Amino acid sequence: MLPHPQAPQQPQRPQPVFIDTTGLRPADPAAFGGAPDVLGAWVTPYGHTISAHYYAAVPDLPASPDDIHLLRPAMAQRYASSGCLIEADQAVVDGVRAVRMVAKQPLPGGPGHGLLFGGVLVLPRDRCSAVLKIEAPEQGVTGMREATVAARSGNPMGLFQDHPYQPGLRGALPFNEADSYEYDEEFPDHPLTVVRRVLAHLITTSAVDPQFRDLPAFGS
Repeated sequence: MLPHPQAPQQPQRPQPVFIDTTGLRPADPAAFGGAPDVLGAWVTPYGHTISAHYYAAVPDLPASPDDIHLLRPAMAQRYASSGCLIEADQAVVDGVRAVRMVAKQPLPGGPGHGLLFGGVLVLPRDRCSAVLKIEAPEQGVTGMREATVAARSGNPMGLFQDHPYQPGLRGALPFNEADSYEYDEEFPDHPLTVVRRVLAHLITTSAVDPQFRDLPAFGS
């Protein structure tokens, strides 16, 4: 009697980075449509989504984290098509040089529906990358941060500034003074403040698999 043929084993996806999931609950997988790059997704007690991704391809970055002066204007141009890049900086996650970016885009539904703030940590290697994401939409009454800062300045239009990474850039959303770090303490529950706080936590608490860390660096 011939043995039953065994089904071919699916290759196991790498797990290059591990995050601290304390206080988080698993997200509904359907929300990501079965995307093969998603390693895991979680929801914070406040309804914000954190996700981990792995891309088995050369990173889609215009420059390495070490060349932040080249990366910033190129990424500002890229984000301008759908929103606005607020900031891009270097970071180090468990020994791996990374790019930390914060951006905003309009929520679906048209004007008056608020903004979606997002943060990403891209850990690029020469042939692949790991990415951590946090998304935090405005909820309830929107625009309070901008309105408060505008009222204090007495010149609402003065909040809209030239983009520091790409002067003259005109994107889907303007660069806004109210998005500055200096207002985070005044608005601790604002989604932009939350995104920055979560990214800081991910940078200091995430663990990188040694095999991924030992791969050649992107752009080396």
